[in-house]
Amino acid sequence: MAPENGRRRVRSAPRPASTSGQTKVAALRLKRGLTQSQLADAAEISLVTLRRLETGATDNPSLRVRVNCALTLGVDLDAVIESRWLQRYDPPAPKPATRRRAEGCSEPRR
Repeated sequence: MAPENGRRRVRSAPRPASTSGQTKVAALRLKRGLTQSQLADAAEISLVTLRRLETGATDNPSLRVRVNCALTLGVDLDAVIESRWLQRYDPPAPKPATRRRAEGCSEPRR
């Protein structure tokens, strides 16, 4: 049965810790006895953002989200950083610059 206001109900108690797939933020939140809603409000981030963070649905959360979660949970920033976020992205090497020849010139200028 749906609530009168048409919104889905949010659990009021923390979910039990799962043994697999749990992120550091989720583990710390559960250890502190906070709900997702409480952490999201205190960290000033949206509940959707926190859920994506906790489920691993986001590959690279913003620094603001990471810092706010760490500060709210009372831990160092390193404690909420997932190892997969540290994988370095190596962009492709730039192509060497080439000079364009002027029309009508058969030899390049030196």
